[in-house]
Amino acid sequence: MISSLPFGDRSHTRLVVYALALMCPPLLAWNRTPSATQLNELLCVLFWGYRMWWQRRPTRGARRPTPPVRRGTMRTLSQPASFAIVLGAVVVGWLLPVFGVSLLVFVAGDAIAGTLARRRAAM
Repeated sequence: MISSLPFGDRSHTRLVVYALALMCPPLLAWNRTPSATQLNELLCVLFWGYRMWWQRRPTRGARRPTPPVRRGTMRTLSQPASFAIVLGAVVVGWLLPVFGVSLLVFVAGDAIAGTLARRRAAM
């Protein structure tokens, strides 16, 4: 069931193998700590997601209790900070291709929405 994988030209193969090994601890006779850690991380992400929604949910009197982040906020950051964010997104997208594709689709949709909003404002 366990075999060797050549890591050659595919840089994300090692990450995939390690992620699979963490999800199947009895396979490699590890303890269950990695699985418990992943479960706790998932529960924290779920909790924080519901918490963020709860804080921004519509209430009786107000439509938007807190304003959303303004478009173009990344332009106000320093160049090294912007570069680090973009580089981090590229690295994560390369190592986790499904996340990278969905992130790319989201960024493209946001860019299209921004272009359409600028065109409507110019009319």
